[in-house]
Amino acid sequence: MTSDDPRRSLSSPGGVAVSGADVRAAGRSPTRRRRLWLLRSLLTLGAAFLTLLLGEFALRGLVCVKARSMRPLFAPVVQDRLASRDDPIRHHALAEDAEFVATGMPPGLEYCVFGRTSPEGWNDDPLPPRRLRGERRALVLGDSFVEARQVPRGAGFCDLLERDLAARRDGPVRVINAGVGSYSTLLELLYYRQLRARTAPDVVLLVFFSNDVYDVLCHVANARWDDEGRPIAVKPGYVEVPLRAQRNVAYQKVMRMVFFAERPRAAEVSYVASLAHYVMRCRRLRNWFPEPPQNDQFFILEDDPALRPAQEHGWGLVRQFLALLGEECRKDQTQLILTAAPMASQVCGHSSYDRFFFRGRPNNEDNRRLRVIAGDLGIPFVDLLEPLRRGGPDLYYRRDGHWTPKGHAVVAKTLAPVLDKALQADAPAAEEPGAKE
Repeated sequence: MTSDDPRRSLSSPGGVAVSGADVRAAGRSPTRRRRLWLLRSLLTLGAAFLTLLLGEFALRGLVCVKARSMRPLFAPVVQDRLASRDDPIRHHALAEDAEFVATGMPPGLEYCVFGRTSPEGWNDDPLPPRRLRGERRALVLGDSFVEARQVPRGAGFCDLLERDLAARRDGPVRVINAGVGSYSTLLELLYYRQLRARTAPDVVLLVFFSNDVYDVLCHVANARWDDEGRPIAVKPGYVEVPLRAQRNVAYQKVMRMVFFAERPRAAEVSYVASLAHYVMRCRRLRNWFPEPPQNDQFFILEDDPALRPAQEHGWGLVRQFLALLGEECRKDQTQLILTAAPMASQVCGHSSYDRFFFRGRPNNEDNRRLRVIAGDLGIPFVDLLEPLRRGGPDLYYRRDGHWTPKGHAVVAKTLAPVLDKALQADAPAAEEPGAKE
């Protein structure tokens, strides 16, 4: 064996021969193995942390593009932060002078809006204490389509209408956005009674949505009535109306529990964690309900004979509350105008993801019935369905189901000539601009 042979034996200082195998064994001592394991673990954790950090900034960068703002890059909140409160008269309301964040689901990937409600509790600018000389006012009532938390301030149809009408007229015009998510004709009637003195509108525009009939059925269960059978309040609380089977009610409760339960802190400050939490919630819901039952919120748009009695009852209540609102507007010498916000699937021909799991394409019964009710009550009706169908693509957010800024622009363009005529000082009742069924 040569002197440079790695297999040669070595002598220890004490004269004991030590082989190369003994040296290698000593190098694999438990202490050294622990150090190597710790080093590998730290490198793995560092790589994972760097990957998550890069993913976080990539997602935040994408949200900044959607929001057209750099604010989401360092914003501490990445989930929807609602500015709402219970209300003893009208069930719920927007909190006054409160910040909100609207990000949709999954968070931030369709839109991201940071805003603040007005001191009156509107997603709008504050109302000045004094009315300008010659100022004409339009009050817009409705649900989340009117509230328009999904688009930046200034891009909603109420703001667009205000600018359009001001350009058409010599005097000042103010369009007040009094929309509140999940409102129906019953709550809008109660809200108008609270707003009439403060806003003194010349025109009231009510925007109907196809789940309003279902919401009316739910809110009636919590309503209080005067001696003449008129609603005077709807207390907070949600009452499910089982129209098909108890399984549907259970599904709705589970869906609210899964999606709207308290989130982990990490999911409120990290887009990566929030997105992972959202995916896990969706998977959990699918595991519990592999075949989710059809949601009842859009039951008026179904051709199901079994639903006919509930549909007629719901439409009867809507007619009753619209008649009361029309009566009160006439007493105030205010012109009431009615329109309807169509579902994305009514406009585009395919179902949008709007968390209501409507199967198939709905009919247009809401548009037809509202036109009939408006005609019977002498209320002008403006059709938005056909103008939106002619408006081209990208009018609705694909997953959220609300109007994009482009959709709001089409709605404002359609409503502007009708409201302009109604706001003329001595104008008769506004008329629909030739829309046909």
